[in-house]
Amino acid sequence: MAEDRDLTPEVRELLTVIREGLDLPYGATPDDHDKRLEIRQDNATRIASTLAYVLDSSHADIAVAIRVLREGIAEAAGAYVAREE
Repeated sequence: MAEDRDLTPEVRELLTVIREGLDLPYGATPDDHDKRLEIRQDNATRIASTLAYVLDSSHADIAVAIRVLREGIAEAAGAYVAREE
């Protein structure tokens, strides 16, 4: 594990959720691959919105932002079959 580099636990958790939302396993079939790309794009939109809220608000509640982002990403988590590696 990398050094904390002065990141707060909240920031580390937010970055972890962002990584989980973008680092999706490849699809098992061409249709699953297309669904994976769609989910990844949706997740990228959620992530951009979350980052805008956190960075543009002087009173951003990072814990709430993390929860909402995690819930949004989890909604589509089982929408395709991942390729077994």
